[in-house]
Amino acid sequence: MLSTRWVRFRTSQERQCQPMLLDPRRRDNCALAEALAAHLRGLTGATRAAVEEGLEPLVKGEGRVKVARGLAEVLLDRCEFEQAGALNPVEVREVLFRLAMERFPVGSLPEMGRREELVAEAAAALGATPRDLERALYADLKAEQRLAAAPDWTGEELVFRYNAALVQACLLRAEDLTLTLPQPDPARVRQLVRYLRFFELLHAVRETEDGVTLTVDGPGSVLSGARRYGLQMARFFPALLLQERFRGEATITWPHKRGRLTLILEPSPRLRSWYPDTGAWTPRELTELSDRLTAAADDGWVVRPGEEVEPLGGQTLLIPDLVLVGPGGRRLRIEVLWPHRQRDLGDYLDAVAAHGPPDVLVCVVRPAKKWKRRVLALEDATGGRVMVCARTVPVARIWTVAMQER
Repeated sequence: MLSTRWVRFRTSQERQCQPMLLDPRRRDNCALAEALAAHLRGLTGATRAAVEEGLEPLVKGEGRVKVARGLAEVLLDRCEFEQAGALNPVEVREVLFRLAMERFPVGSLPEMGRREELVAEAAAALGATPRDLERALYADLKAEQRLAAAPDWTGEELVFRYNAALVQACLLRAEDLTLTLPQPDPARVRQLVRYLRFFELLHAVRETEDGVTLTVDGPGSVLSGARRYGLQMARFFPALLLQERFRGEATITWPHKRGRLTLILEPSPRLRSWYPDTGAWTPRELTELSDRLTAAADDGWVVRPGEEVEPLGGQTLLIPDLVLVGPGGRRLRIEVLWPHRQRDLGDYLDAVAAHGPPDVLVCVVRPAKKWKRRVLALEDATGGRVMVCARTVPVARIWTVAMQER
């Protein structure tokens, strides 16, 4: 994320906020980004203070200082820093300062104790060398952390990350976000909703003439934990970039800007996601379940991938994974919530219980302990729309439900 002071955007007469995205096709942009990235990789092992100081000549030597500082901050945010050495800095200071107190005064005059002697004695007491002790003395301070690894990005990749960080910094101050997906592909909608649930973002869904519209509460509308919630919304943004078509409008407030601004989000050749694109990908578990259901199917029944999107009372979306289709138009839509998909399980199952159609079955595989009692209660209360699965999805039980009149 970019600090507020490095964010660059224009404001139109209509109060629209337009982040000033860098063009990744321009050589000067990529050259600056590549120079910063290469220089940082060459500082592996240096302290954080030395790393930041080492970047200063490149930053100040660039005419676009604000851009250079923003690029450098994006790089530093993705660096891995670690505490140097195996010695505990607190223990090192306790031993060294105790010896200094016993030998007081310590200084450069002949009658005073020597610092080098105290360091050697403390190192011997800790079973270390004087050099290791010196390095560990303040190693727990942020400025003394050592650079363990720097991002291995090209200049173009860094420019794309910087552009996304500009938008993310704006979303940190959003009051709400409205997303419209025109004629959405079910797999893409499923992907987006799963990211919304993964990042625990409050959202409401409705169908419109333009497609599917999702309204996401922003950190400005949350009464507590606004900073954490804002970070979650910012982290969600790269998932939105996986959508082929979308339009978003976020209402934001900004320091020293009177009134509210409108941030417009649309696909752009200057924006690219780095999240894995699993929109059309079928998980191995789901493929195996489909094969087992097909093998156990009676005559006239077929197993098909789910291709429908249905709002659940305006709260969230139902996007079945599989559909069982049988004689006479009978069908059963199945959604499987594996353990890694149970981040916001309680609210979602409440929406299924209240608004789920009768031909839907939600299978909850190995619910977490905090959810188990609630899921079991919903299994009884929903009349078969929720099923608890101990280890895997029981195919025989699925077909028993499918054969019932629904």
